[in-house]
Amino acid sequence: MLKIWIGKYERYHRLGKPDSHISRDFNPEPLESDFARRLIHDCSDGSEVINPVLFKHPIRGHYYLEQLPSGVQTLLIARYDNSVVCDIKYLSKNCLPYLVEASNEVDMVVSLSKYLDFIGEALDNGDFVGGIYAMNTDEIINTSEDWHKYWEEHGNDVIENEPDAVDPFDWIEEFEDI
Repeated sequence: MLKIWIGKYERYHRLGKPDSHISRDFNPEPLESDFARRLIHDCSDGSEVINPVLFKHPIRGHYYLEQLPSGVQTLLIARYDNSVVCDIKYLSKNCLPYLVEASNEVDMVVSLSKYLDFIGEALDNGDFVGGIYAMNTDEIINTSEDWHKYWEEHGNDVIENEPDAVDPFDWIEEFEDI
């Protein structure tokens, strides 16, 4: 399920632009998975994975991990690295099917500081199995109308560390015990 903080996320494990994280802290091994290969091909203009850190674009030639588009980097980190909370504002609509697929396969905690209308379209199509879990208020969002309304109410929220704030990744241990 996609678990999302709406607004300016300034809490634990915050990750803004993904470039430095993907080149320094990201384990590239999952980039040889079928999911990563399809994502990179479809959302990086037909690029192929040569190995986990080297890619080949049909026109521009070879390039490296940190040169992948920001949306692709963000989605790879969100899918394969649960040590950070990515701001998915860098995703473009062509990454949406992969965001849906990944969040239907694994629980992903992300943030969003910019309204993305195409998420509402996916909700109306029933693409997000079970909807989207809004972390700000512990609500499930199931329709584009609810998505828009929630954004209107919480898009300007600032989510900061507070005294006695709970680490957003604490829920992982809770669910592993069930």
